[in-house]
Amino acid sequence: MSAERAKVETVAAVLKPLADNLDIVIEVVDWRVVVPDAARPQQIIFDQLKPDTWGVFIGILWHRFGTPTGAKDAQTQKDYLSGTEEEFHTAYRLRKQHGKPRIMMYRCTRPFPFDVDPDQLKRVNEFFKLIEDPKSEVGYSSEIAILAFKLKQWAEARQWAEYVIGVAREITQEVDIALAYYVLARCWEEEGRAELALPLALEASRIYERLEKQEDLANAQPVVERLSVNRNVD
Repeated sequence: MSAERAKVETVAAVLKPLADNLDIVIEVVDWRVVVPDAARPQQIIFDQLKPDTWGVFIGILWHRFGTPTGAKDAQTQKDYLSGTEEEFHTAYRLRKQHGKPRIMMYRCTRPFPFDVDPDQLKRVNEFFKLIEDPKSEVGYSSEIAILAFKLKQWAEARQWAEYVIGVAREITQEVDIALAYYVLARCWEEEGRAELALPLALEASRIYERLEKQEDLANAQPVVERLSVNRNVD
């Protein structure tokens, strides 16, 4: 994958003058710069490359997935089958908690070599199938929308919520549609646009009531009542 890594470095070099003018640090780092040490290899990488400093995580896979890292996913308790997998899940958790890094996964489409390992290729296929699953995508996007709302990034929260609605409608995930309506309503409420917020809050409440999601309904109804009062006052 040296050609693909080189392209990433080329793009970074092209963007660096612009980044410097904007006082933005742009630097490509990968495991090849890590100094060997006596510990679990992937942990050495994390210790030296500091995942919490990543602004963008770029993962590129072709026909090989890699080898187990000796660590387990804290949530599923399943072994990580490669460094890329552990790095991806680490980046994903940081994204949920702090809104970064941005995650960009790519799959090389060059023809496979004649000696391709079928087990390795199977793991690559399974990995992309998992992260491309619409249900996983909806859940991931919903979490980002909620996080952006909590950080008072109204425009970004609305953008992610609207994206969730589009994807969730395709797979009939009504509870996620309701959540997105609720987030949109709260964003517009915070921005003083009750006329836009109220219909969204009403629709979220209707869906929660139909699905008998009492806890979610209890969160949405006060928003409807508050917006209705404000609208009557206006």
